[in-house]
Amino acid sequence: MMLIIYFGLFQLAYSLGDIMIYVLYSSQTNSNFVSDAKNNLYNTINQNEQFFDIQLIEVDLNQNLADNLDAKENFMILDATFDIFWNKMIYEYSENNNIVNLKMNFDASYVGEWQFFLHNSPDQHKEIAELVIKFFGWTNLAIISNNFPINVKMASNIEKRLKNQVSQKIILPDSINKERISNLITKIIKPDGIQMFFILEEGDNFQYLIENLKDEKVYKKGAGVLAGSSSIWAAKEDGLIIYVEKGLETAESYTEYEILAIKHFTDIILEFKSRYSSSQQFEGFNSLLLKQLLESSTFQHRKIPIFSIINIDNNDKILKAEVENSTFHIFNKTFIYPGNTTSFPKISETEIVLSIASGSSEPNGVSNLFNPQNFLGSLYAQWVINNSTSLLKNFYISQFQTDCGASVYNFDFYYKCMSPLKSQLGVAFLSPSFGSGAVGYISIFRKLGLKIPHCGAGVRTAILSNKTAYPEYMRVITSIDYFAVIIAKSLAYFGWKNVAVIYNSKASAIAEYNTFAQECEGLGISILNDKDKRMLPAGYLRTNFTQYKHIFQNIYETKVRVCVLFVDNPSAWHVIEGLYDVGFREGDLIPIFDSKTGGVQSISNDLEEYIKKRKELMLGSLSVFSNEYIGDYGKQIKAQITQAFYPQDPSYKCFSFDAFMLAAHGLDYTINRGDDIENPLVLNKNLRKQRFVGCSGTISIESDSNNRNSAPINLFNFYYNETSKSYIETSVIVYSPESAIPFNVMQQVAWPKQSKTVPTDIRDKNWDCPFEKRLVRNSQAGVGVLFAVCFSIFSISGIITWLIWKKWKIVDYPKLEKPKKLKFADMMVYLVIAIEFFQYIYLGPPVSSMNSAVAYMSEATSVDLTSFITFKGTIFWITMIFTLCVVLLSIFLNIFTVTRFKNLLKWRICISIRVFAEALMPLFGNALFIPIISFLLNIFSCTHATGDSISDTYLDKDCYQYCWKGKHLAFALLSIVATFIYVPLTVYYRPVYQEVQESLHIKTMPKYLVIKSLTQIFFVVLKKTLGLYQPEVHGFVYLILFSIYIWIVIRLKAYNYDKICLLLLTAMLMVVWSVLFTSLSNILEANFIYWLCCQMTGWAAILLWGALKAKKLPSMIIIEKGMDISILFKFMLGKVKAEAIHAKKIKYVSKKEINDSCKINISHEKVDENKIEIIMEENASQIFWSSGNALRIDENEEAKNDETARMNSNRKLL
Repeated sequence: MMLIIYFGLFQLAYSLGDIMIYVLYSSQTNSNFVSDAKNNLYNTINQNEQFFDIQLIEVDLNQNLADNLDAKENFMILDATFDIFWNKMIYEYSENNNIVNLKMNFDASYVGEWQFFLHNSPDQHKEIAELVIKFFGWTNLAIISNNFPINVKMASNIEKRLKNQVSQKIILPDSINKERISNLITKIIKPDGIQMFFILEEGDNFQYLIENLKDEKVYKKGAGVLAGSSSIWAAKEDGLIIYVEKGLETAESYTEYEILAIKHFTDIILEFKSRYSSSQQFEGFNSLLLKQLLESSTFQHRKIPIFSIINIDNNDKILKAEVENSTFHIFNKTFIYPGNTTSFPKISETEIVLSIASGSSEPNGVSNLFNPQNFLGSLYAQWVINNSTSLLKNFYISQFQTDCGASVYNFDFYYKCMSPLKSQLGVAFLSPSFGSGAVGYISIFRKLGLKIPHCGAGVRTAILSNKTAYPEYMRVITSIDYFAVIIAKSLAYFGWKNVAVIYNSKASAIAEYNTFAQECEGLGISILNDKDKRMLPAGYLRTNFTQYKHIFQNIYETKVRVCVLFVDNPSAWHVIEGLYDVGFREGDLIPIFDSKTGGVQSISNDLEEYIKKRKELMLGSLSVFSNEYIGDYGKQIKAQITQAFYPQDPSYKCFSFDAFMLAAHGLDYTINRGDDIENPLVLNKNLRKQRFVGCSGTISIESDSNNRNSAPINLFNFYYNETSKSYIETSVIVYSPESAIPFNVMQQVAWPKQSKTVPTDIRDKNWDCPFEKRLVRNSQAGVGVLFAVCFSIFSISGIITWLIWKKWKIVDYPKLEKPKKLKFADMMVYLVIAIEFFQYIYLGPPVSSMNSAVAYMSEATSVDLTSFITFKGTIFWITMIFTLCVVLLSIFLNIFTVTRFKNLLKWRICISIRVFAEALMPLFGNALFIPIISFLLNIFSCTHATGDSISDTYLDKDCYQYCWKGKHLAFALLSIVATFIYVPLTVYYRPVYQEVQESLHIKTMPKYLVIKSLTQIFFVVLKKTLGLYQPEVHGFVYLILFSIYIWIVIRLKAYNYDKICLLLLTAMLMVVWSVLFTSLSNILEANFIYWLCCQMTGWAAILLWGALKAKKLPSMIIIEKGMDISILFKFMLGKVKAEAIHAKKIKYVSKKEINDSCKINISHEKVDENKIEIIMEENASQIFWSSGNALRIDENEEAKNDETARMNSNRKLL
């Protein structure tokens, strides 16, 4: 059979010529189609090939149908009569004469072999409509149809099949008007809460119906409208969904809709013709084969049932899907619905509208991004309510979001924006989270004559507490005055007594600041920034920074770390940027916000340069706000909101959630009482009666104000969580005014730089410098100068020492062979060894971590005293001046002692100076040598800088003094001069000092003294250079060099007394041991007790060894028992005889003998015998006077003679 059909089709290809299409129309035919068909049908179906001829024939009862048709031509009939009589007549003619008949309207009564229908059957349309409705899941559906029988039947069939989804079936009359449509919507559709529609209407009526749905606020967000295929040319409104037969999607009118349907059939013939156009044609016409050709390309003599799903978006017809054989082929999943929303409108309950000021527009033209995000909590509350089985059952609550301002109030802007929205604002209003906006909206609503209740979410403005002034208002948090008090109490809780404040010019901020200042005064907290430099304009932005920079600069100059901001977001973020721009960096500032920072939002959604500034200063900040997400229910809502709006921070959304729930509970209460929710006074009264559990705890409104009943206040901390690698703003402390312990710590505060210690309220409290500590950098140039100066001093000292060495290297002293009595000068030798022991330890690595006692002694003997006194600033300069004076005195005494101005010795003052010099020279030349050199070198310690230039270096001991200019340069030159004079004189004088000390028995070898001087200078230089930058390396280098120094000292035999040499060696070995273990302790991890034990054990062993060795050596220095002072006084009073005095030799002498032998000058004037003034030279004996007689106590004569001989020898040497 199939072979016969294809053979016939092949034969037809050769027999086709031009085909005539007779378009038969009647008075029932659409007049627009008749007129347009004459002009457009021919061109549309021929596609420039002129294959089809078109002839329009109006049927007439007075004429025979066959008379108008040329049976000799190849032709087809297009039945456009839409008349029952002519449908039958044409049907019979077609069937009897085997003529193909294309029917524009479907009538199942006239299905025949030669009948072909331009459109799919009503059953196919019904099936596709059901599929689409089920696809979207719409319920509570209303079917609106015209009264065409085919549409009425289709509507009835769908209603039967989708009885659980269809609430209403509405058949429109022939003529509809606005009043009828309005009554239909208000009396039938709205009471049942119907928002889903299937419309079987076309042309102007369809568009008129859509316009009325819009006017009655039905065609809006949340609604869904599906239209049938014949509505395609009239569908213009965004959000409409139309199913249409494939190929007819582009129709812009009824005529075009039908012509496109005709073209579908003529294209089948043209396509077949073009396929075989090169083959030879046969003459003649075979209608049977033409029928077979159309049958092969249709389904049951109708178009193949493929439907397109069209969505109107921005007046464009967008193909979203195709349906074939009940299967959807989705091309674009995102559908646009009424209200320009992409959410599936599946809601079936009655809508209650709440208006919400959730927009971002502001009068100043700057978008408020914070406000819309805050109100996401209300969006989630809406979802909770609409999915609740108990709250507002059978009702659907929706939001009407306004965009008329939030934080900046301007009457003209608000009024102009809100006036057109008056009828859309619903039964209650959620005011914005900003005081000025909330108060402004109350004024606007009153101007518009609206009295609906206002529910505030995060608004804390003090004046809104007044129930008498603002009876339509209520809020779910407390007043801002309360927050100001809590901030002040929090400062006291952290122990802060100094703070800076910034507030803006809003009335609420000024009131909050005044409350805060008063509370701080009572708590003894000082506000350090100037009073006239605390206020910024409302809505401050970074573009205003230059104008208000002095406010930020003033805070920076106070050095205060804690800064309270009574500025709302996002202005507060711009304030942080301003503080960064004047110099604040991480750790310099602890901002305290009077509301939450905004969390992640505060450091996102902006340019990276601004985010960097905020992130650096805001991490570790604190903020005070009402508690959110309390209890199990609160935690549950927080988790759900976080998931719903990820990755946004859930902060602030709890309050808009609770505000929306307050309205919902009030509406539910009003409905259950049978009250009218449209009555604002009744609803307001019922809202104030509510008490329910929200995400921020139990919500209820105070009876005498608009505030929420007392609730805990949270102290929030914004920080970076290292574990979760995320930024978090979380509650760390809860302030409960009714609790016995008001401040309840939930978790430890993460301060800036992740510190766990409460920072001081003054930044860099121990940093008294005119610049920030963070600006300090190491100066390579400064270090280079220090190294150069130190090693230059050592080099020059080395040259001078070498010259002095040439003089003293030949001088030596014999060992003590006879016992000598211990003198004061000998004691100084012991004392110097002891002092230098600690000084050598000081010149090594730091020992404070191991043995604090030794460290303190080392510092004290080296005149460092940094553990006791801070040698910085004024103290340093005073000490420097004192040191230069000591050096000057030392130089003078050295010169005076060495030159011995003998011609001046007749002057009594000169003799006193000489005695004073000989007494102090051991101190200046030995004990103070290392401290003086070390302190003079401090003036060159300019190793840090605030810039890259050498002129940017500052003195380490006084950061207010920049180096190499002015005062510093003068003192540096003085120090160089003093050093180059003091060092040579001291090095030279050390050996000479021994020669002028007649009572000194323990002599130090001059060679050792010279070597010691140069070594001490080198050790000081090493301490100031390598010890400063490489302390670990310095310790071991010092250990090696000091060991070499010990070997040299042993070789030189430092003293003429073996026991003193042993004592020096013992002390030096103890230094080596201390340096060794100090160096090891600085690089190895171990308990300091271990190192201390090792040090003490080593010292004990060395001391024991020294003591054992000392026992084997003879004692040449004898300590004799002193004279009994009481017996001496008795002798002077004549109470005892001379023999009672323990002296080696006692005799009485006369005045003449005293004057001759002891050179005692007695005044020639008459004087009291018992009061003779005596001036003694260095070799004088001790003289005591009693009753006019002189008693001389002489030393051993032999010792005296030896001493006299030695002094004569020394004078020759000098």
